[in-house]
Amino acid sequence: MKKKSKDRKSVKAFWFCVEGECEKLYFDHLQKLINDADPKNAAEFIIKIDSNFASYIRSKDPRGTVFFVWDREGNSTEDAVLFQRRMKTVFDADSRYDAYPGYTHLTFELWILLHFGKFCAPCSRKEGYLRLLNDHFSQKFESLKEYKQEKNFRKVLEQISLENVKEAVERGKRIREMKTELGEKPETFGKFQTYGSNPDLLLHQCVEKILRECRPN
Repeated sequence: MKKKSKDRKSVKAFWFCVEGECEKLYFDHLQKLINDADPKNAAEFIIKIDSNFASYIRSKDPRGTVFFVWDREGNSTEDAVLFQRRMKTVFDADSRYDAYPGYTHLTFELWILLHFGKFCAPCSRKEGYLRLLNDHFSQKFESLKEYKQEKNFRKVLEQISLENVKEAVERGKRIREMKTELGEKPETFGKFQTYGSNPDLLLHQCVEKILRECRPN
């Protein structure tokens, strides 16, 4: 009888439905950070870029943990309707498998900035993040479009460590605590709560769940 290897790798799989290429590149990077930190407790991220969450749900096997990652880009009527539709879609998906909304308000750039500092002030336009990104990453991007180019975004990711990710989770928690302290009333979608004002996010809870289950050093 063969003895079980003490070095056998444990692999934890997670599924992602993300809105854009930057989100995919970020989670590719996070997977590498986790696996480099503890190869015996590996993470496998199965990532699909698809802004049609309902279509993704219909096509996916009803198993595993799924994270839906997108931006809430404002509070216009159109933005609010789209956001509520997506939250309801994720809430409904949770009856089929373990589903989590990983939104950021205003944009995914909020999450990137939280890796390097607190960010509690509201931002009226998503372009307002650009100066802070340039300051934090010592760059001179002239637009968010330039920042999001793959070669440029990879330069940003190179500066993000696993410790930075853990710090971003804690800063995300602080944003939520601030909402409670200010007496803001959340909107509830099942077990999930959202806030209309920015900054706000649930993405930190998704990343916290991944880190907790993979337990990287």
